[in-house]
Amino acid sequence: MSTNHNDIVRIAERRQDLITRGDLERLGLSKKAIQRRLAAGQLRPVAPGVYTAMEVPDGAPRRELALCLAYPDAVISHESAARYWGVRRAPKDRAEITVPKGFRLDQDDAVVHYSSDMPANHVVELADGSRITSVARMVFDLGGVLDAQAHASVIEDVRNRSLCSDAELGEVYEDLCRRGRRGSAAFVRLAGLIERAARPTMSEIELELHAAMVAAGLPPAVQQHPVTLPSGRTVYLDLAYVDCMLDIEVDHSEWHATPSAVERDKARDVGLAIVGWERLRFTERSLDRSLRVCVAQIEAVRTARLARLRPTAA
Repeated sequence: MSTNHNDIVRIAERRQDLITRGDLERLGLSKKAIQRRLAAGQLRPVAPGVYTAMEVPDGAPRRELALCLAYPDAVISHESAARYWGVRRAPKDRAEITVPKGFRLDQDDAVVHYSSDMPANHVVELADGSRITSVARMVFDLGGVLDAQAHASVIEDVRNRSLCSDAELGEVYEDLCRRGRRGSAAFVRLAGLIERAARPTMSEIELELHAAMVAAGLPPAVQQHPVTLPSGRTVYLDLAYVDCMLDIEVDHSEWHATPSAVERDKARDVGLAIVGWERLRFTERSLDRSLRVCVAQIEAVRTARLARLRPTAA
């Protein structure tokens, strides 16, 4: 199979002019063909198994994406995450990532941190393949590298601009704080700023919606149904009709309005769409104002999906 250089460029354009060895092999290039393009200068290595076909400077965001593409367990973190989320006084050209303990990574152009505590809810997956710590996890991590005054400034900035809810900060605090862990002492000093609250598995409004659906004649939905996304991460759906692959989500104002939550929701929606699921989102306000209308919409979408997935035999 012959591969046009424009095919490589077209794929790379979606990811800051980066392309992986896996992409090239799917385009039909053999190992020898890749080596020939490298030797001819048509490709330039940026990270192990990651290349560029363009002569553009390797700024920090591009280096971070290359590391995420090269190492599936790498997560952009600390001051690099602060720069992405727009936290004040974050450095502009420093690439920082976190990888699991025991994973050795020698990277001259990046600061590497090691941690085996990186729950899925602490990571936001972006559409270009980057993985970045949530705002709350970023705040916790910076507590281990900044002095008390600088860390307090970060928390003040995050809270004043509503980049992160107190509940999200509290969740990370509950997940990670323990004696001897970097960041724990700093976070404890400032714990008075936050409310340590965790989101329940099913909130009152979700239970009310489900009851209204059943009362309207819809079959019971599966609560917290697990779905594995193309990235390999498993997510849990609020209310799922597995027979027609329909997901109904309640967007709580406290949990879905922050920038990290918006990014996470968008990436999750794309992943679900790729594996065939349709998602309906309802806000607490819309359910409070017009619960019956929302239920009618769910019924209409479910009926349409069943008709498409189970066509009447001729």
